[in-house]
Amino acid sequence: MCTFAGLWDLRGLGQWALEELATGRFVGRAGLYWRVDDDWPGVEVGWMLDPAVWSSGYATEAGARSVRYGFEVLGEDTLYCMILPGNTRSEAVARRLGFEAGAERTMSFFPSRPHVVWHLDRPGWESGLNAG
Repeated sequence: MCTFAGLWDLRGLGQWALEELATGRFVGRAGLYWRVDDDWPGVEVGWMLDPAVWSSGYATEAGARSVRYGFEVLGEDTLYCMILPGNTRSEAVARRLGFEAGAERTMSFFPSRPHVVWHLDRPGWESGLNAG
């Protein structure tokens, strides 16, 4: 929690608590993340939800708002998602948000397993906004 609080103070980004609107029940977190590590590609869009609410659209909705914040408020040119290979649910959310799978790499924050680095650039996001 200290890391997330520090990111808000230092970088103007972080994770939001997600609550079920009807009940106020905490169902997870989502938002933006960034690390100092040399191999970290940039600002990440991420989510972690209670399995009981998977397939309810929370990750996609929170991810879309996170992407908008990253481009419109932070002024980022590219956003990233780091997803473990085979995490088909997160891969599907990333695709719905417009991200494309990139290289698979092992990064210092999680040296035991490689992650696929997904990316979404501003022009790709902007063209997606005008497609519908």
